Amino acid sequence: MHWREQTGWMAHERLAELRAQLESIAEELASIGYERLKEAIESGSADAAAEERRFGRARRSVLKAAGLLGGAIDEAGEE
Repeated sequence: MHWREQTGWMAHERLAELRAQLESIAEELASIGYERLKEAIESGSADAAAEERRFGRARRSVLKAAGLLGGAIDEAGEE
């Protein structure tokens, strides 16, 4: 394997791992957001909706980053 192909493959693998980590973080944010919403409702907190929206925005941002890396993974694989 030519060194350029090997470098491209290594970059592809690292980006794929990073994307998987981001997707895992997004799942964790969704889970935490759900737990916080449940706790807020149970305690009668007026901030439940705002809290859930904040976690939702964070989750979507992380998923957007993961999606952007998907394009970078495709480019790394083409080298």
